[in-house]
Amino acid sequence: EQALRIATVEACVERLSSTVAKLPLEFQRWNSAKGVFIDYINSPLFYVLSRRPNRWQTAYAFWYAVVAQMKLSGNAYAYIDRAGADIAQLIFLTPGSVTYNEVNDTYIVNDIYHRIAGTFDPSEILHFANIAIDGRRVGKSAIELGERQLSIQATADRETLSRFASGGKMKALLTNNTSVQGFGEYDKEEMEMLAAQVERKLATRDIVALTGDAHIHQLNMSSSDLQILESRKYGVIEICRMFSVPPSKIYADFNHAYNAGETANVEFLTDTIDPILTSIEQELESKLLSSSPTVMAHHRIVFDRDKMFTVNSITKADYYNKMLQTGAWAVNDVRRKENMPAIEGGDVVLISCNVAPITSPKITGEEKSGQPIDKNINE
Repeated sequence: EQALRIATVEACVERLSSTVAKLPLEFQRWNSAKGVFIDYINSPLFYVLSRRPNRWQTAYAFWYAVVAQMKLSGNAYAYIDRAGADIAQLIFLTPGSVTYNEVNDTYIVNDIYHRIAGTFDPSEILHFANIAIDGRRVGKSAIELGERQLSIQATADRETLSRFASGGKMKALLTNNTSVQGFGEYDKEEMEMLAAQVERKLATRDIVALTGDAHIHQLNMSSSDLQILESRKYGVIEICRMFSVPPSKIYADFNHAYNAGETANVEFLTDTIDPILTSIEQELESKLLSSSPTVMAHHRIVFDRDKMFTVNSITKADYYNKMLQTGAWAVNDVRRKENMPAIEGGDVVLISCNVAPITSPKITGEEKSGQPIDKNINE
């Protein structure tokens, strides 16, 4: 909770959690006739993973909470509620309610909120760990690994709040010319009264008339104030580095070009998000699928990574066109991607034939089988 009071930490955790949570999680099985994996929509596990893991959480809320706890606490746990051979629910366990016993390889759960308590075998608990640099099962959070930097940033935030608590009011020195004694000189009490009067007037107007020989000397921001602001700026970058989130993803960097932003987005998805997805997929497959080699080979649990790369319509159209021209996709493949019904003949794979050998009849225009070659038609 203390770390989340730092805006950069909250923004990084929100970006990571929401990016993972919005991706469809699919349970698939091998289709020998088509030679591909297809969604196993008739399995109860497909509904649990992609729609509603339990009675009170949607898939988005469940995976958002999992990733958030992985980054903030280092570990996230879920209880596998089985109904015979099927998975009935995945219950996200309250943070702090689970302890892993490394000696006995068991999980001790005391979740009062969900009324789950006892000692459980690893096959009954989904354990999503953040970083385990020593090879142990218990992960370390980004908060724990970057404790020093977070402490510096929190101190800078408190100092900034203290320095600007006055609401940005002007600070100044009110002085009196004491080189000549006599008329025009103020004594100490009169100077304090004049200072209070000037302060009240400055709160309601920009220009204040001074009587006598008094002068106002405005105080600019000190070097220490400027250093605090600069440290807060670089603190944002350091926290982003802790969570492997580009500053542009939390709107902290406005000095990058469009192409640079595109590159940073691709790197964020491949270098930061994809490892999180892989760790979740492997934990799910190891605990929810049968240990039989045949079952493991013919079933898989995967996130739909295509949804990570959301592009504009022009870029998408260009991508579809290249996939069609190279024969990688058929027309109906594109239509399915856009949730459009298939059309007759749309499963025929097409390929561009604009390139041919220089001696080909297509180039020379020579007759083939007694028929002239029409150069305007691609064979």
